[in-house]
Amino acid sequence: LLAVHAAGLGGIHWRGLGGVLPEAWQARLQRGLPADAALRRLPLNIDDERLLGGLDLAATLASGRPVRLPGLLAQTDRGVLLLPMAERLSAQRSAQLAAVLDRGEVETSRRADGQVAAARVALVALDDGQAEGEALPPALSDRLALHLSGWLRTREPPDLDWTAARARLAAVQTGDDALTVLVQAAQALGIGSLRAPLQALNLARAAAALAGRLQVDETDLALAAQLVLAPRATRV
Repeated sequence: LLAVHAAGLGGIHWRGLGGVLPEAWQARLQRGLPADAALRRLPLNIDDERLLGGLDLAATLASGRPVRLPGLLAQTDRGVLLLPMAERLSAQRSAQLAAVLDRGEVETSRRADGQVAAARVALVALDDGQAEGEALPPALSDRLALHLSGWLRTREPPDLDWTAARARLAAVQTGDDALTVLVQAAQALGIGSLRAPLQALNLARAAAALAGRLQVDETDLALAAQLVLAPRATRV
């Protein structure tokens, strides 16, 4: 589902893996993404110039005009960033990533004249915080549709046609009451986030597209509630 609608889901907040992403899961995600989409690691200590982009000073001096280098976010457009040790992310960096997830674009550093580049990315945040207050900042976690905990016991699913599902996604219809159903479910589960029902709707559309349908049905809504809403529930 993340490979089908990465930007619409925002990504995954994954806790309790010990900083190690399962290799088979990572390889499968890479196969599912578009051929030209990247799966890159986001170093925790990356600087703004490398993350956001900036001027290539040597090339600028040689050519006599500004030559810009894309940052990691722009280089990963339509792809996925892996963020280990997400619990150590600073508030400033969290705010920068949250803004990119909201807008689907990144503004380069001021030294590069504030140019804007496409950055439709998703984030897989590996959070191994143990102490109180040691966790991925809530504002960023709220923008990631899927919340997982611990290692998953899964069997290898059948081969899926991700390319066809992505091509079908834009044509998938949701029906007039789909969002109402998800909002009511979120309210019943005590979820205060306004993003959660919208993320669940995006997941339902991706599920329908992956199943080869152009209309979201009850099974898609139930899956969306299970995967997006249930992990955030504060009451039953």
